[in-house]
Amino acid sequence: QDIVDSLAKSVGVAEQNLQRWQDKLPVVLLGPLRESFSKLPRAGTLTPSAAALAERLQLVLGIYAQLQQLTRSVHVGRMVLTTPDNRQAEMEVVFIGMAVAYAVSADDTRAAMGCLEQATWTWHWRGDLAPAVRQLLSCYRKESPAAFVNLPVQTKGDTP
Repeated sequence: QDIVDSLAKSVGVAEQNLQRWQDKLPVVLLGPLRESFSKLPRAGTLTPSAAALAERLQLVLGIYAQLQQLTRSVHVGRMVLTTPDNRQAEMEVVFIGMAVAYAVSADDTRAAMGCLEQATWTWHWRGDLAPAVRQLLSCYRKESPAAFVNLPVQTKGDTP
């Protein structure tokens, strides 16, 4: 029984950590994980049986595996970001795993580089990156030939 109690405590901590990640992931990255995250139990809704614990453990391990896959993939989409002047701007974004992201406005006048800092994506606005981010997106979508695109990389902080 002590082993089951210890495992239940560990699974509960992992579920809480995953809930925090769910709240911090950008919508572009959250998409494939949404269904799995929705299955995480809420506090006070836990069933104490060993079978339920096994299902919870399986879910936790599955979500961590999915998060691991995010770190090895490129994800492209659209997001609304808050600009330095506190305006909302829809941006095209490309996430390189969960290490760094780049965003560019539709008119190529604004660009930003994002990185994960203390489990939150922080965006650093750099208009000079717009042409390179646009080129990166163009290559990704196969609208232009493959090319080396010179963009800054800054990694620090958290990964799941």
